Amino acid sequence: MNTLVSAKVIIFRPDGKFLTLHRTKTAPHHPLSWDFPGGIIDEGESIEEGVLREIREEAGLEIKTLELLNLRSRIIENKKLYIPLIYTAQAESEKIAISWEHDKFQWVTKNEFLNLEAAETLKNAVRKIAN
Repeated sequence: MNTLVSAKVIIFRPDGKFLTLHRTKTAPHHPLSWDFPGGIIDEGESIEEGVLREIREEAGLEIKTLELLNLRSRIIENKKLYIPLIYTAQAESEKIAISWEHDKFQWVTKNEFLNLEAAETLKNAVRKIAN
């Protein structure tokens, strides 16, 4: 069985708000919804290396204090084992440079994110964050 590992990161700034990115209508997955920086971990990469690469590619950010928040697995198309990881981290700056997959970003509170159009798995992860 093939395995696919992805990692998303809820990146906080000092005031407690976190970064969310809006996917374009041409984004390959979940177009026109709000998301967190992250993506598929490449073969041969450690999870941490992949997370840092994805955050740089999608938001242009550096982070610190990466901590695992949520881990689940499920079988997806073609009988692949899909393991999506969700982490939390602190932003080293607030200067964002979004990728082609996104058309805008915002820093939001927990309640603000829960009212956005976003995947339920991301909303469930946000619900685990202390207020």
